[in-house]
Amino acid sequence: MRTDDLIDALSVGLEPTRPARLMPGLLVAAGVTAVAAVVLILGVRPDLSQGLATAAPWLKLLYTLSLAAAA
Repeated sequence: MRTDDLIDALSVGLEPTRPARLMPGLLVAAGVTAVAAVVLILGVRPDLSQGLATAAPWLKLLYTLSLAAAA
């Protein structure tokens, strides 16, 4: 059997499927659960307010957001 014949045989009777629906409530619940798990497992830095006063975390956030936007 040739490859083209195999592809034709496998594709007989296929129907298009509906695209997946984005569920905002589920995304929010997953985000809250992820943040809660990280806080419970790793804890919160005691010097978090001092750390956020420097430029490093904000530059890291900007870098991450720029990568996400480019993707």
